[in-house]
Amino acid sequence: MRIAHISDFHLPNKPGQSVNDALPDANLVEAVATLKKQTPKPDLIVLGGDLLDDGQKGKYETIADLFKDFQVPVHTVVGNHDDLKNLKKSSLIEKGKNYPGYGSFDHGEIHLILLHTAGTGKSYGHLDEEQLLWLSEDLSENRAKPVLIFMHHHPIDSGIPWLDKMKLQNADAFWEIVPPYSNNILGVFFAHLHIQISTLIRGVLVASPPAVCFQFSGNSDAEKAELSGEQPGFNLIDLKELHQLRIRTVRFSPPVSDKGKSAIPRLVKQNHAALGLQAGVIGPR
Repeated sequence: MRIAHISDFHLPNKPGQSVNDALPDANLVEAVATLKKQTPKPDLIVLGGDLLDDGQKGKYETIADLFKDFQVPVHTVVGNHDDLKNLKKSSLIEKGKNYPGYGSFDHGEIHLILLHTAGTGKSYGHLDEEQLLWLSEDLSENRAKPVLIFMHHHPIDSGIPWLDKMKLQNADAFWEIVPPYSNNILGVFFAHLHIQISTLIRGVLVASPPAVCFQFSGNSDAEKAELSGEQPGFNLIDLKELHQLRIRTVRFSPPVSDKGKSAIPRLVKQNHAALGLQAGVIGPR
C-alpha cells in the first residue's frame, strides 16, 4: 500500500503570483505531474493542510480537480490557513455538514486517523478535550489494527525556535494517549514546517514532508523565518506486510518563468482564486 503525503500548497490570490521566490500554482502542477510518474501509483492521497493561503476566500474545488486523474481516495487535513466551512463545500471533504474536521477510516487493513489541530485561528495548533477523548476511544477500539495518524501542526520540537512557537501547543496531552497503542501506531505524520523531518518519539516514527511551495531553513540559530534553497516535494509512505513502513521523499525542480503564468494550466487560471501572500519572507500565520 502506498500513501502520498503532500502538503502546504499556499496557493495565492492571483494565478502565477510569486511568493518568496516560489510559484505556488506552478509548483502544485509540477508536484501532481511528478506524483503521476511514480511507480507504483499511490493507493491513497493525504493532503496535509494549508492548501490555500486564505481558505475563506479560495476555491478548494480547483485543487480537487487536479487530483481527480489519480482515481484514488483523497483525504484532507485542515491547516491553519484553511477554512473548514469552505472545505466542506468541496469534494475534498465528503463527510457532511457536521464533520468536525477530524475522524478516522479504514483503507484495507490499515486504520487512518485525521486530527484537526488548526481550530485556534492562530499559527499554533491545539487539540481540544473532546477531540483528545475521541482519539483515545478510537485508538482503543482499533488497537488490533496498524494505525497511521495525520495532523497539520508538529507535535514535536523541531529544534528551530521560531517555528516551535507554532507547534501543537498541547503536544504532551497527545503523547500521553499514545503509549498503550505504540505497538500498532506505525507513524504520526504532520506538515506545517515546510521542512522534511523524521524522528522517533516514544518509539513511534514521526515525519513531515517538504512543502510544495517554498521551503524554510532548518538552521537552529535562526531568530526568524529564513528560506532555504531546497527543492519542493512530498513524501511517499509505503507499507508492506502491515507492520513494515518506509518513507521516501520525492523532490522536483520548481518551474521557472518570469511571471509563472506559462507553467499554469488553464484549469488553474480559470478556477483558482485565493488570497495572495505579502511580499517578503513569510511564515505560517
